[in-house]
Amino acid sequence: MSRLKNKEKSEQQALKEWLVNNYINIACNLFRYKGLEAFGENLTSQIFEKMLIFDGKACGFKDDKLGLLILPCGGLSRLNVYGIPQDFICVGYNGQTFKRNVNNSVLIKNNGTYSPDYPMIDYYCGRIADCEMAKKININANKMPFALSGDPDQLLTMKNMVEQVTNNKVALYMPKKVRSASADPVEVKVINTGAEFIADKINDSQQDYISTLLTFLGLDNVSVEKRERLNTIEAGANNEHIKSNLYLKLQCREEACKQLNEMFGTNLSVSINYDYIEDFIGAQEEQDNAIKEEDTNNE
Repeated sequence: MSRLKNKEKSEQQALKEWLVNNYINIACNLFRYKGLEAFGENLTSQIFEKMLIFDGKACGFKDDKLGLLILPCGGLSRLNVYGIPQDFICVGYNGQTFKRNVNNSVLIKNNGTYSPDYPMIDYYCGRIADCEMAKKININANKMPFALSGDPDQLLTMKNMVEQVTNNKVALYMPKKVRSASADPVEVKVINTGAEFIADKINDSQQDYISTLLTFLGLDNVSVEKRERLNTIEAGANNEHIKSNLYLKLQCREEACKQLNEMFGTNLSVSINYDYIEDFIGAQEEQDNAIKEEDTNNE
């Protein structure tokens, strides 16, 4: 039993890790920068966004040897009367540290509270993975809504029966009575567990988690079916909420670009990556339409 639990836990953990990476990749492509080459040819929009997603802040500055850099920003200290940090510690991915302040660097914010997106992504991916495993367990329970009872000597036989059902065997063939170690006939009894099918309800909860996470990232995610149930006011309010999440992040990035250009004479700019977002929404709508068409054909 413990081995089975460990296998399920390992499978759920692997699914969660895949989901986290997937949503981080989505978040890394929501903004597009121009002029980043001034801060090193290896710095891309995705790397820049990854800093903000994991750390909530980054710092742009000039180093005498390495030139202009944008790196994750760790320690914030010496707050002014408005709570704005004046000193920063920048940390490269190789562990190299740089001490900077407001006079020779620019603090770049992911949002108004310097908060990273990663904890929210990690939390909801855990819930999404949990729902996926719950659906799998419930579907398997409905494949075999019964338990087997018999002599301990027949444990292997009963395990094989369960495995055959789990692997979608159409029919099982075995005698009503089998022999035990004592050569006496033993009857294998079937006990009905009365497992209720709730995978559809779990799927609805899972879709709610996905929707909440995508809304947090600033992506339109209302399914075709749900969009048809929303009235104009509800749909408009939903879209405004989604846009506000994206635009608030954009404002922080635009302000940082402006400050970097003024301090270092660069020509850095940022914009929403509408091409990527349109492709994402289009792919989602195609998937929703395909599911809806399949459900209609099955009615």
